[in-house]
Amino acid sequence: MRNAAMSAILLFFCAQAYGQGFLETDLSQWNHPLGKEHKGKPQEPPSPDQITKEKNFFFVMGLGSGLEGYHAIQITEDGRGLFVYHTYVEKKRDGKEYTEQVWWRATFMLVPEEMVALRQCISENRSLMSLDQYHVDNLADGTQVFIKLRAGDVTRTVYCNNHFPKTVLAIHEFFKNRLGDKLRAAVSAAKQMSYEELRKPEYAQLRSHEWVSTPQEGKSPPEKKNN
Repeated sequence: MRNAAMSAILLFFCAQAYGQGFLETDLSQWNHPLGKEHKGKPQEPPSPDQITKEKNFFFVMGLGSGLEGYHAIQITEDGRGLFVYHTYVEKKRDGKEYTEQVWWRATFMLVPEEMVALRQCISENRSLMSLDQYHVDNLADGTQVFIKLRAGDVTRTVYCNNHFPKTVLAIHEFFKNRLGDKLRAAVSAAKQMSYEELRKPEYAQLRSHEWVSTPQEGKSPPEKKNN
C-alpha cells in the first residue's frame, strides 16, 4: 500500500514537471542553421485581418518529438484550451525495470483579452507561415515544433525540425510569458489519459504535425463530469 501511494505521489509531481517543460524549454538553445536543401514549400500566410478577425479560429502548437509524441496546446475560438502531454515512469515487472509512457490532459480557459492578444501575436509573426517546413541538414532526432492555424476557411501548418525562426520563438514566448501562470495552474490539475482516449478523433490534431481531417476537427473535447 505504501509503495502504491508513493508511486501515485511521484507520478503526480512528474506530471507537473513534464507539463511545465513546454514552458521551461528554451528553443533557441536547440536551434541549428537552416539546411539549404530543406526550407520547405512556399505558401501564402493568412492576412492580419484573417488571423485577428475571422471566425472559426483554431490553433495548435506542439513541441517535442514525432517519435515519442508532442506536448501540444490547442485553443479554439471560444477560448477553450487543451494541453496534452506525456511523462515517463520507471516500473518493475518480474524483477526487470522498464519505462512506461503516461499521457495527461489539462484544460484551461482564455478570457477575451487573452484571445485578442494571442491572435495579435500570431498575426505579428505570420511570416512564419510563408514556408510549410524548416529543416536542418544531416541532423536526425533532436527537437521538433509544429503549428496549425485555421482562420475562417484558411488553414496553414508549419513544421520546424531542429530549426526555429524568430517568429516561432516569439509565439512560444507568448505562451511562456503571457499565459505561463494559467498553464501551470492547469497542469497542477491535469488528469491522466488512457491510450484509448488519446486515440479519439478530438485529440487527432494534437498527435500529429500534419493537418488531420476528422469529424471533430477543431472542436474541444467535452468536459468530463465527476461521478
